[in-house]
Amino acid sequence: MAKKSDFETLSIARRLLFFVPAFYICFFVVSIIALAGAQQPITPGSVFTTPFNWVNFTPAGSPAELVPFVALLVTFLVCGPILIFYVVAVTKQSWDFAATITFIHWMLTCLVTLAFPVNWVWWVVFLPSGLIMSTGGELSCYYLRDMKEIELDN
Repeated sequence: MAKKSDFETLSIARRLLFFVPAFYICFFVVSIIALAGAQQPITPGSVFTTPFNWVNFTPAGSPAELVPFVALLVTFLVCGPILIFYVVAVTKQSWDFAATITFIHWMLTCLVTLAFPVNWVWWVVFLPSGLIMSTGGELSCYYLRDMKEIELDN
């Protein structure tokens, strides 16, 4: 259950300052694993640009084009809900944190590539992934934390 202090500005800011770097650490780790799995060179440039690569983003291309696709899906659909469950830990705020990280990722993608993403495949994967991350985080917080049995002393 949420406590009153969970909705205070300082508490939200503290959790957000932990959530955003943790999300991108997961994103970079998943990118390294995807690059290694696709037998692509693992250089600092490739690792740090993979999460923001919308130009070469397609599930039906070469292994180099598949890496950003897999990294985005795994990060948003697996790591995101897990981070929401452990870091946010409040059902009512899971949607807020998921929407915030989705917006931050869109802004960082525009800043890193110095262009607005125009690849329709990227948008069709990115927006539903943010929605699914929000739903997965909210459901995990609700069913695994809020709905736990309450022990009563008899």
